[in-house]
Amino acid sequence: MDGQVNTPLGVAVFPPDLELPVRTLAQHTAHIVRWTEFDRGGHFAAMEQPELLLGDIRAFFSELSHRGAPVLHTPRVIVLWS
Repeated sequence: MDGQVNTPLGVAVFPPDLELPVRTLAQHTAHIVRWTEFDRGGHFAAMEQPELLLGDIRAFFSELSHRGAPVLHTPRVIVLWS
């Protein structure tokens, strides 16, 4: 894809963000390796559901390490809220 960024990207979406059509747009320019939509959390997900967020961040980095290929770019994690 033209203009696609190769940096591995993990996205955690917490409600009420589930209605955002971000994934469709992001897939055209980002190298999404993990996309998780949670049923609870919210604007302060790190405080409200820290175990969910931490588990997802750990899973993101675990998936990167299991791919076997060296990571040439710094991985990014994005947490969406409204």
